Amino acid sequence: MILNLNSKVLIIFFGFSFLACSDDAATAYQVSGKVTSENGNTEDVVVQIDNKENFRTTTNAAGEFVISGVSLGDHTLELFKQYDGDIYSQKTVEIQVNQNVNLDVLTLPSPLILELPNTVTENSIQLQWSMADAADFYEYKVYVHDNQGLDELTGELVYVGTSISDVVFEHTDLLPDKEYFYRVFLRDQFGQIGGSNIVSATTLEGVLIRDGGFEIPNSNTLHWDIRDSLLNEVTTQTSAEGTSCFYNQLALLDNNFVPATSMETTYLINVEAGRTYNLSAFARVQGEHTEGTTNVWVYIKQGNTGIVFMDFDFESNNSNGIGYIEDTGWVQRSKVFQVNSNIPVRIHMATGFQNTWIDGLTLEPQ
Repeated sequence: MILNLNSKVLIIFFGFSFLACSDDAATAYQVSGKVTSENGNTEDVVVQIDNKENFRTTTNAAGEFVISGVSLGDHTLELFKQYDGDIYSQKTVEIQVNQNVNLDVLTLPSPLILELPNTVTENSIQLQWSMADAADFYEYKVYVHDNQGLDELTGELVYVGTSISDVVFEHTDLLPDKEYFYRVFLRDQFGQIGGSNIVSATTLEGVLIRDGGFEIPNSNTLHWDIRDSLLNEVTTQTSAEGTSCFYNQLALLDNNFVPATSMETTYLINVEAGRTYNLSAFARVQGEHTEGTTNVWVYIKQGNTGIVFMDFDFESNNSNGIGYIEDTGWVQRSKVFQVNSNIPVRIHMATGFQNTWIDGLTLEPQ
């Protein structure tokens, strides 16, 4: 009797197991579909449900796919297409499965193509990319980095465009002679739906100091804030380079020369921390000067702090607190240095001589 009872129990148990398996089988459905795109390339699109490897396949040459064994309920279907290089498009669709599902219209965004920059200056790079065709477009995001390892985490966000036709961006205030890497990401309101290729461009070398050769007639007032000067001008009477230079005559105070004329750039100059620069200038002096001011100084300031000093060390005869120096002719000085901060700088100059000429003032990255 016991054996018979156990046999019945076993039979009943296996019967329930069979019915459970039959129920599971009945709730496994097939999800199929066809992927389309404006660019026509829909082969090898990765299709995956719920981020599960056993629900992962790729489309055929016609863009078609089939995934079997999908359970009853709500699921997330993802499309991903990798193009050449770093370009990709993707789309996420929420689906409900209560029978076999055929998704006959799945449109993948066309790849976003970032063109090679063709408008580059000393401190700007202009970018342009293909216009998105995504119906659910939300925004473009442009990122920059100093190498090719560029994504939304490593790059710096420099532009957000919220109009689908907004496909041009000029990146300004850049350092000269520096390579920049760019990438554009396409987003809908939920996240990324595409990433462009990575392009790079190098800003032109150029000079950091505007018209340091003083070839522009009003360069002295256009680019410099000058104090304690009786007369300052751009003159063609002499020059170390080019056809003109800067001339300054020291101001008089109670019939005596003031200690020094000072001048500072009216604009800030961007520098790169850790980079080496060369500061160079020509100077020529003549006439009287007050004691203790027998020099022409060129120095670089970050904020109110001087970080680099370059002087000309002119020698003269001093008597009764007044010195005099014969015309020195043109003398060149240069100084190589490295900056430790990205804080922009200004160029500051000072002279204690009655007559001073400056020319060929340059600051060049090495």
